[in-house]
Amino acid sequence: MINSMLDDLDEAMLDLGLTSSQEDLVRSIVIEGRERSKRAFKRADVIYDKFDEVRTELDNALDNK
Repeated sequence: MINSMLDDLDEAMLDLGLTSSQEDLVRSIVIEGRERSKRAFKRADVIYDKFDEVRTELDNALDNK
C-alpha cells in the first residue's frame, strides 16, 4: 500500500515539475506523517483497551452491589 501511495506521489510531483530536493522534502513529510499516524493509532488502541478494562471493572462492581 505504501509503495502504491509513493508511486502516486512520485507521479504527482513529476506533473508539478518539482526539483529533486523538493521531491525529497515532500517524500520525507509524507513518510513522517504516516509514521506519526501509526503511532497515534497505537496510542489510541492502548487508551481504548484501558478504558474497556476500567468499564468492565465498573460493570462488575455494580453487578456485585
